[in-house]
Amino acid sequence: MDKAADNKSHVRSPVVSGEISLFAFLSLLAIDVLLLLLEKIAALHAHGEGWNYFYDLLSHHYFWMAIALAPLQLWLWTQILKHVDLSLAYPLFSLSYPLSMVVAQWVLGETVSTTAWLGAGLITIGVGLLKDSPKHS
Repeated sequence: MDKAADNKSHVRSPVVSGEISLFAFLSLLAIDVLLLLLEKIAALHAHGEGWNYFYDLLSHHYFWMAIALAPLQLWLWTQILKHVDLSLAYPLFSLSYPLSMVVAQWVLGETVSTTAWLGAGLITIGVGLLKDSPKHS
């Protein structure tokens, strides 16, 4: 058996087995949820309509914190994509939807419907099924 082929057969998904990739993925989820939270808070503090709203939005530090974090989010995402198939990475990234719902309820006091929680549960179950997929195990 070819050594390269033998080595490849023992390599596992970087997201599952590599600590750096797992850390990068978890960091990406955290940054994504934080960005959504900062954007929502900035939107709640901005007033006016049209351009007046936009100019008021520019005056809030939450908006600028989100702008400052966006390049880090992009960098982490591209680092993950460099090592993980998009067919695995994007569904894993969809965990940010249920996480953002949790944050919206706990931090912002939003009411999340039972139907929305069921949808979040289905997303989470779907992501969990990926570990059993032949291509991604």
